[in-house]
Amino acid sequence: MAELEKYMAIYEGNNMKKVTTLLTSKEKEYILIMYNKFIFYLNDKKCEIWTKLGELSLHKKDNEKSIMVSKFLTEAYRRLKLTVKQVMDYPDILEEAWVYLKSEKNNKGYWIVKHLIEQVEYKVISIFETLFSNCIRVFAFDNSSNHSIFAFNTLVAKKINIGSDKNVSKMHNTFWDSNNERQSMNFSDSQPKGIKQVLIEWEL
Repeated sequence: MAELEKYMAIYEGNNMKKVTTLLTSKEKEYILIMYNKFIFYLNDKKCEIWTKLGELSLHKKDNEKSIMVSKFLTEAYRRLKLTVKQVMDYPDILEEAWVYLKSEKNNKGYWIVKHLIEQVEYKVISIFETLFSNCIRVFAFDNSSNHSIFAFNTLVAKKINIGSDKNVSKMHNTFWDSNNERQSMNFSDSQPKGIKQVLIEWEL
């Protein structure tokens, strides 16, 4: 990150006045985009209730329903969103990058990395390119395990069954041994191979 800071502008004071960094004609400004996610609960920190004199009201101890908000921030525009003028000039671009998720019945419904990827792909990137058309984006995410994911066809040993199973995700081919011999992980009909079949092919 320190290596990129020399390409980033500095924002000073309460008004966040921009101090432009000196760049050559071949260099581009880098813009830091910070990810922010938080959850609001219906009974969040609700410690006091109104009751009739002499009566004791029992209420639920859990936080009840919740709303999760996922958004992106920049020093230049705070929330990543278009201005009123830009909304009119670019009607095909979504106005703001934030997304919210309401908890469903029995608190079902979770924010997963698939949702985050869709938010970045369909909202964040297009808004960023509208705001900073000649800049390079630098994303900063927290260390939540929810932000870690493999590609759908990543070769992960614990996801391979002993026997062949068409219900298992198809994994990409790989290479074995020092000679880099190619190993196909799927049959000709695209059905994924099991560990047993791979071992048979290697005469193990």
